[in-house]
Amino acid sequence: MFFEIKEAQVPGQSTPSKDDWPTPILNRAGQKAFWDRQAPDYDQADMTRDNEGELDLVRALCQQFCLEGYVAEDVVTLGGAVGSRDPGVVTEVLERYSQWPSHIYFNDLSESMTEQALKGALNSYPTKQTQITVLSGPIHEISRNIPSIPRRVIIGVYRMESFTTANPHYGYPLTGLEEYEKNADKVGTHLLIEPVCVDGDSYTDIDVRIVTSTDDTSDQKKHIYTRLSDCIDVKSIDAIRIVGRHRTCEGFFLSHWFSEIGIRKLITASFGFERLSSMSLMPCAKGFVLCIDPLEQPRGIVTILNNVVGNILPDEQIHTLRAIDKLSR
Repeated sequence: MFFEIKEAQVPGQSTPSKDDWPTPILNRAGQKAFWDRQAPDYDQADMTRDNEGELDLVRALCQQFCLEGYVAEDVVTLGGAVGSRDPGVVTEVLERYSQWPSHIYFNDLSESMTEQALKGALNSYPTKQTQITVLSGPIHEISRNIPSIPRRVIIGVYRMESFTTANPHYGYPLTGLEEYEKNADKVGTHLLIEPVCVDGDSYTDIDVRIVTSTDDTSDQKKHIYTRLSDCIDVKSIDAIRIVGRHRTCEGFFLSHWFSEIGIRKLITASFGFERLSSMSLMPCAKGFVLCIDPLEQPRGIVTILNNVVGNILPDEQIHTLRAIDKLSR
């Protein structure tokens, strides 16, 4: 079913809708309930394994780190889920250049995810060489437990255009919306889609809301694509927000797909001005990879990949990025 609500809505406000699906409250409890549920088979999910272009860029940035003569004393993985992507993508390159970090800090919002990581991916690291500290919870809260040293920061986010445009020649065969439909059993059979703009430390909407479900007809889906494409063509739109729900499951799925201008706004509002001159932004099939170096020679590497930034609650994204700036100066 497809409909639009033209009245302005407050993000996070719970409101009834015409098809009896309430708009979920975007809070910590609902988000944690969703991710806890994904822990047992997260590493096998399509959306975990379809962003190889991002990982190629991360490998290249880690290789360049080593070739510049930098030495990584530690690796910080933020939003690492069960550890199936990072820190492995970083440490495999470091090892190739005879480096092995003395410490890995591993974080995810979900304690169920970090427990799964300890049983699996993190269990493979040689404990005599590397101390592993697992920190469950929101990044901007656990960051105080990570000592601040100059670190290279690598950020991977999803690109707004990829939500409606596939890039099969570059390893991304489905659009974001098609991907969510294919994985409705995980993401949600009901999607709320809102174009939003970065505004201060959070977002404002543009009074356009699109609701779609697995029951939509092909004509309704075509109309949704047209409507979304029209929104994406508006240059003032910084991101597309998606909230997914199941009628019978607790919690919600949250994601933001960013325009280049939108992610640059978030970074500019979060990192110190002096560091921005070192920032690079590289597109891949599904998203963007950003790299930000400290003012001093980097002594570690921080990763926050696969659109973890976009999964964070809207009011906490800039606070999260500021915390990353602080721990990596």
